[in-house]
Amino acid sequence: MELRWLLLVLVVATLLHMGLCLVFSSGGTFKLIWGYSIPVDVPAPMGINYVHNFQFQYPLIDNSSQVSYVQQGARRQRRSFTRKQLYSVIEHLLDESGLDRSCLLRSVCESSAAPFVHSGLIGELFQTLLTPYDPEEDSDYSAAWRAGHGG
Repeated sequence: MELRWLLLVLVVATLLHMGLCLVFSSGGTFKLIWGYSIPVDVPAPMGINYVHNFQFQYPLIDNSSQVSYVQQGARRQRRSFTRKQLYSVIEHLLDESGLDRSCLLRSVCESSAAPFVHSGLIGELFQTLLTPYDPEEDSDYSAAWRAGHGG
């Protein structure tokens, strides 16, 4: 059953990439739910997990007149959100939690010293986020990365 859904998703993604759309005569909803769970260490016999879910829900097209095409030029715009801005947002969240930026700098240093290998998609995402865009740049994050990378 899962293989059929995977094939359907691949076909839809391919058609959308080619600029074509599937029309479902009976309508419906495409729903994607992604989440993670972190166990919290508490004394036995209790068990606590911190769970966070992300849910995406899109109505499926049931009328071909609902399809509109985006200009190709609009898709090719470079994103303006930089890694430095991301670090700034993370620093702000850490400040609100009572921590400071040294936690983020230490994470950058440790991920450089011991990269997330064989950790799957989440490991790759963390490795990308914790690697400065240009490690040769003169910034605290680049210095932390070089310190971890050098041992």
